[in-house]
Amino acid sequence: MEQAQKKQRKKITPKLMFKLFLLVIALLFIFNTSKYIIQRIKLQSQINELNNLIAQEEDKRRLYTEELNKVGTAEYYEYLARKYLGYIYPDETVIVNIEDRQ
Repeated sequence: MEQAQKKQRKKITPKLMFKLFLLVIALLFIFNTSKYIIQRIKLQSQINELNNLIAQEEDKRRLYTEELNKVGTAEYYEYLARKYLGYIYPDETVIVNIEDRQ
């Protein structure tokens, strides 16, 4: 009976050890590579978010620059008087939308 058990057990041969070693190395390589791929995807997502924020801020800057260039012109003063002081021309007809006032 002992001979049958000895026959059933396989000895670990150098060839099997080499295959196991290669398998472990391959698994470690795949694990480490996947970590870096995930990190790269996260960083790319952050880059995209920051690029969107930069685009929004550049739009704001452009609008502020345009408004700053208008300051000091007659059209700008007219705009301010109409918007904040309610000025109108004497021959101008004003239409008031009641829905906007509520």
